[in-house]
Amino acid sequence: MKLFPIIILTFCVAKSSLAQDVNTTLGIPRVADVSTITGETPNNIGSTVYNTTDNLIYTYDGTNWVPATDDQNAEEVPLVTNVDLNTSTTDPATAQILETNVEQAIQAIAPITSKAARVFYPPSIEIDVSTITQPGDPDETIDLHQQYVNQYDLSLNSTVINGNTVNYQTAASAGAPLNIPLYTPSELYYYVTFADASVFNITGISDTGILSYRVIGQPRDFNTLINVVFVVK
Repeated sequence: MKLFPIIILTFCVAKSSLAQDVNTTLGIPRVADVSTITGETPNNIGSTVYNTTDNLIYTYDGTNWVPATDDQNAEEVPLVTNVDLNTSTTDPATAQILETNVEQAIQAIAPITSKAARVFYPPSIEIDVSTITQPGDPDETIDLHQQYVNQYDLSLNSTVINGNTVNYQTAASAGAPLNIPLYTPSELYYYVTFADASVFNITGISDTGILSYRVIGQPRDFNTLINVVFVVK
């Protein structure tokens, strides 16, 4: 009688420490509450589960289950000084080439754009200097912010300067929106960068843009200037 050897194959299935309340039928292990998982040790660092309660993926760091969320802030992004947006830099410790990241690009561009976009001239207006301000008379005033709003709001076509109504026209290019973005009085700083000292005595500017001045002389050629600059805070 011929004997045939019998080969018995034994499969050993290792029990995962995540077996408790874990559904592994599809994808990574799924649990309802990561705090119920027991038996993890430092050797299981990197174990990953999907938490069905908050729909987040958690990774074991050796002590805690940490959710994998995209909450990196600016302070966590390493920056390289003297960023050149056209080239990469080299990490002196590892000799690895470091490409400029998004945060570095923002930091490099911000000083340029913040200066360029924050400073602008308000619209031109007429100022009556035909009458000298007499001693004892109150200062003349102009609401610089209101004059700016009056001319940037294209729904208006007149303004009042020194008690006089001035009518004017507006226009916009084809397809341009009629609403020009406007800043509130508290969003701006106000400056006088030039005033003819033979004609004006600037006595102050309030934090809401009220310019106070006195007329002390007549313009030599019937024209004179006050240059005003607005800076966005």
